[in-house]
Amino acid sequence: LLCPDGSRKPVSDADNCFLAKAPNHAVVSRKDKASCVSKTLLEQQTMFGGNGNDCSGKFCLFHSETKDLLFRDDTKCLAKLPESTTYESYLGAAYVRAVANMRQCSTSKLLEACNF
Repeated sequence: LLCPDGSRKPVSDADNCFLAKAPNHAVVSRKDKASCVSKTLLEQQTMFGGNGNDCSGKFCLFHSETKDLLFRDDTKCLAKLPESTTYESYLGAAYVRAVANMRQCSTSKLLEACNF
């Protein structure tokens, strides 16, 4: 593990040495599409979620033949976040700062090519 102070530690020290703790995964959309995306996913969860009426051997929202196809296979359910939630408030200041700091250190030409 690479620790915030620049030192390295074994994985067994993960509780005391990490760049940032990441929250659970989230679906992110454009603001003007958020309501539609949320409504659609919650409806699909009702039909195809773990307890859904139509979650059969053919299709389940949270389980797939290939690993983590739409959502992680260990997903239990989707939950709607308050509309005022921003990605910064959801991820937390420490996580956003850690990602920003990693980008400052990167010299990858691939990252530069992906900036549109």
